[in-house]
Amino acid sequence: MLNAYRNTERGTARGPWYLAGMRNAVSVARRRAGLRGMIGIAMGFAGCAAMGQSGPPTEMPKDPVSLLNLAASSNGLGGSGMKPWRLKASFEAFDEQGEVSVQGTIEEAWAGEHRSKTTYTVGADAETDYDSDKGMLRKVTGKPPIGRAIDAMNQLVHPIPDEQTRSHWTVGLEKRDAGKLKVDCIAVKALKSPDGDREISGPMFCLDADKPVLRASVQPFGGFQVLFNSIRSFQDRYVAGEISEVRNGKKMLAVHLLSLEPIDAVDAAEFTPPADATTIERKITISAGVSQGLLVKKVAPDYPLFAKENGVSGTVVLQATIGKDGRIANLRVISGPEELRGAALDAVKQWVYRPYLLNGEPVSVDTTINVAFNLGRR
Repeated sequence: MLNAYRNTERGTARGPWYLAGMRNAVSVARRRAGLRGMIGIAMGFAGCAAMGQSGPPTEMPKDPVSLLNLAASSNGLGGSGMKPWRLKASFEAFDEQGEVSVQGTIEEAWAGEHRSKTTYTVGADAETDYDSDKGMLRKVTGKPPIGRAIDAMNQLVHPIPDEQTRSHWTVGLEKRDAGKLKVDCIAVKALKSPDGDREISGPMFCLDADKPVLRASVQPFGGFQVLFNSIRSFQDRYVAGEISEVRNGKKMLAVHLLSLEPIDAVDAAEFTPPADATTIERKITISAGVSQGLLVKKVAPDYPLFAKENGVSGTVVLQATIGKDGRIANLRVISGPEELRGAALDAVKQWVYRPYLLNGEPVSVDTTINVAFNLGRR
């Protein structure tokens, strides 16, 4: 069962905390070597009691690569070593005015590789994906409620990119002090392009200084941050009970973990698709941060003149399928100012990614892409 990461054996207390970007934008300076983020962190406290279960190992490597690998294996629910589990979460997506634009739930039962069932529900619309040895099958009621639901699920299960993606990174360690809280921030200083001729700035991941608990990830585009709060222990992993995606100081997505429990007895019938489920191409679903790490060609959008003249700014969120060849296969708008959507689509259609490999073979992936339009920037 879930345990709050508070009042543990070492007497630590980690409650909600926030990047300075919740109030002010993160200051990001780009150099040839890559990305350096200046982060300020404020500490808060939550009144949730522990249930007596210890967390992952607390020995913190000094080498940033080893520390990032430890964090990847200690946070979320993906990777090897997990026993069957079941979760339910709710999510809300917000528009540029801070109003809820989409809200729904996610339920997943996982019993091993190619043995899972995931249901996304928004109102009367629902989509259930069955992953099995025979392939991927889908049952849809109404309209497929994907998009922001995919981001919500990814931040819960895979908050740090997989080993394949991390293998293209050059990282450094930056220690930060914020009052009583000390954090270790692993900055991706360079992403290697496939030909090795270019370096691309990458994200930053901030951990507690005394445990490999992921507290935030910061992307080098659009003032994009993901904040992890109400940390809990499950099967020797850290899992966030509350997750917020923030862009330029505005909350754009909130995820609430409602339940997470082990599956003691696996029922094969639960993972059996209904007769009317349709076979779909097996794809990997990755977060916006992971897809950013695969990007090798980015075309900047042209800021529409009429939008500039009328002071229109904001972030356009796109739902995309990246094909096996690394090119955009399908693209649609999830949210964002109407005046900026066309420019975002025109630019992203030209983007090229490093193909995502699964067991050494390229596969198509679903992801979200954030295109920021900021007045005052060229």
